Amino acid sequence: MARRRRSPGSGLLDRRQIHEHPPVAGTGPVDSETKKEVHERIGGKTGDSAQALSSPVFIVGTGRSGTTLLRLVLNAHRRIYITHEASFYLVRSGLAQHPSAEEFLERYFRSPSFAFLGIDKQVVVSELGKLPDNDSISSAYVAIMKTKAKVFHKARFGDKTPLHAGRIKQIFRDFPGAKVIHVVRDPRATVASLMRMPWAASSVGLNSIFCRMTLNAIKPFRDRIHEVRLEDLLQSPRATLRDILEFIGEPWDESVMEHHLHTPDGDVPPFPWFRKAHGPLKKPEGAPSWLRELSPAWIRNIELVHSATMKRYGYARCHLEKEPTFLQRQAARIADLPQVLQSLAHRRRLLRVTRGKQIVDPRQVLALLLQFNPQAWQLYPGFVMPKIHPQSYQISHTIESDFTDRT
Repeated sequence: MARRRRSPGSGLLDRRQIHEHPPVAGTGPVDSETKKEVHERIGGKTGDSAQALSSPVFIVGTGRSGTTLLRLVLNAHRRIYITHEASFYLVRSGLAQHPSAEEFLERYFRSPSFAFLGIDKQVVVSELGKLPDNDSISSAYVAIMKTKAKVFHKARFGDKTPLHAGRIKQIFRDFPGAKVIHVVRDPRATVASLMRMPWAASSVGLNSIFCRMTLNAIKPFRDRIHEVRLEDLLQSPRATLRDILEFIGEPWDESVMEHHLHTPDGDVPPFPWFRKAHGPLKKPEGAPSWLRELSPAWIRNIELVHSATMKRYGYARCHLEKEPTFLQRQAARIADLPQVLQSLAHRRRLLRVTRGKQIVDPRQVLALLLQFNPQAWQLYPGFVMPKIHPQSYQISHTIESDFTDRT
């Protein structure tokens, strides 16, 4: 059966009509590129710069939905580089409603997000050339993404920040031609995975609600974005990636099928929960882990909260050997209340630190963020917290002087 084609932004394909495509003739390893292809890859192609500037790629979704994996896969492409959680809009939301460019850059250059990008702020300043007007702060986002992409000689740039799913309206306001990719995963698997994260809520119920809120934020923009299920990326990677590359306007590159051979060292923060994304694309085997990690009561509670999502994206209701009663489902929610209160209190502490007027040492912010669910650290014995490069927080002069010193 032939695979149905779709226009960009029309959403997910009918899963029954997807099958693998044969390789495109003429595609080969990057080592076999001609001089002309190399020139085009690093930005020599006519119109290339304009496309990159007007159509950056943004990968969004709930945490633990597969956004890191998709980022690494696309970064294997000879022309694409997606930054890891640059978090522009999250940092901006912690400032006044209409922050100046100077206020934003001052805060951003001292954030954990910028520190883990591993680029020198002076290089970003040089890329910008001058301090942006307050109405064009997005030019700073472009400079940061472009600076990082240049490190890898890539012409096309973008960012992967899952929580930017709640900032799509602003993304399209700043970049009307942006290519936004929304990664979807079975909500039961997502919630179970979030429960293993030190930076996520320690409450099953809150994590489930968080996933639903993220999916609700996506709804108004479904006609302008591309949605992809993590399960399809793993089951039918070639067909799924062809659709993604077609959506963002890039040619096929066989390297995306072997991203694990093309990921540079240090391109992802050295946290243990990212390790699996470095492995090859392969179909999952056996029963899903969430069947063991979630109680029957919570499986049904999550399915109830996400009934519309599961119907839209083709996730079937789970068959359970013994159906939990209504009282058992309610008891699970009540038992979860202390974790709800604990997580909400920790969130308030984090917001007080990150949204206060005083710029805080990013090491303090990171330490707070990674204590949402301290019990989860038991899953990562022997882990040592990575050091943040001091250039991100030892700034002795103002951002404005960074630009004036260049003139």
